[in-house]
Amino acid sequence: MEIEMNKALNGNLSLEENELIKISELSYKYGDLTALENVSLSIKKGEFIGIIGPNGGGKSTLVKLILNILKPFAGEIKLSKDIVFGYVPQSTSFEKNFPISVIDVVLTGHLPKKIRLRHRFSEHEREHAMTVMESLNIRELAEKKISDLSLGQLQKVLIARALMNHPTVLILDEPTASIDNDSSMEIYSMIKELSQKITVLMITHDVTRDLSFFDKLIYVNKIIHIHTKEGMDAGAESCPIDWLKAGEQIQQIMREKAKTSK
Repeated sequence: MEIEMNKALNGNLSLEENELIKISELSYKYGDLTALENVSLSIKKGEFIGIIGPNGGGKSTLVKLILNILKPFAGEIKLSKDIVFGYVPQSTSFEKNFPISVIDVVLTGHLPKKIRLRHRFSEHEREHAMTVMESLNIRELAEKKISDLSLGQLQKVLIARALMNHPTVLILDEPTASIDNDSSMEIYSMIKELSQKITVLMITHDVTRDLSFFDKLIYVNKIIHIHTKEGMDAGAESCPIDWLKAGEQIQQIMREKAKTSK
């Protein structure tokens, strides 16, 4: 996913060594509703970052601002000149009934900016798509119809599509939403392996899992709270991230008890 730089994205901020994204005093409003307020953070090359927080807290808004889908109400975002984004939406937002094969979905990650009628992909592009699928262990799905895939398989296909343009930053929106536990673990392992090669930003609600594999956690609820790897290892009191995790664990226990009592 390539983005066009604008003035709001490249103002007076300067990047330090290994910084890919720098955000300073960023705010955004939907009408009179403040979605984000005075957000500042830095994202460096090679980081694996988890973005968590309550529904409506501004997680998706933050990502859309980084991707230049939305324009800041105030503040600045500075991007590295050679940054290339790969974006993976939730699999539940993808129309599975569309009559298209897996390899054709993956190839759409390599569409040119200007598409001609009856666009045909080159043999080189098809080979590249197969190589990407091979790297994610889904090559055998190439000729299957999207409608025949499980949600876990579909999510892997969407990740493959996002990798087609050789991104330097991969952004995923709740990649394990509505996916069974085994498939969820496979996807977590896949993303962790990818994070060894590229920078990863991942929105997740699944805070009951071990979050220590992230290098940094960003808790978003209009303002942000940043939890570093060192903080996660040492533990912290009175931290919104810990409150959220504890709350989710309690809700999970209550749901399991409700099931067993039926």
